[in-house]
Amino acid sequence: MLTELSTIKSRLAIEDLNVQFDDLLTTSIEAISARFDKETNRTLARTVDATFEFDTDDLEISVPVSPSNLSRIRVQNHRSRRLYRTNRS
Repeated sequence: MLTELSTIKSRLAIEDLNVQFDDLLTTSIEAISARFDKETNRTLARTVDATFEFDTDDLEISVPVSPSNLSRIRVQNHRSRRLYRTNRS
């Protein structure tokens, strides 16, 4: 998810102890996060321990996660592929 329930409740001035709309808000957060992922063709929520491989012949690549989630880029010559790993958090 792109945000947490507590963040949304705070922005909407809903008390933490008021759980009346928690299910609706959680479902909305999940749906909106999925829509953003679909529209951008990326995973925008923090991704942990994911590895992506690309051909080294590619001049341009599109990593399917937010660039801020990348922790390292590694070139492996024996398989002739670039590996992109996300942050470990």
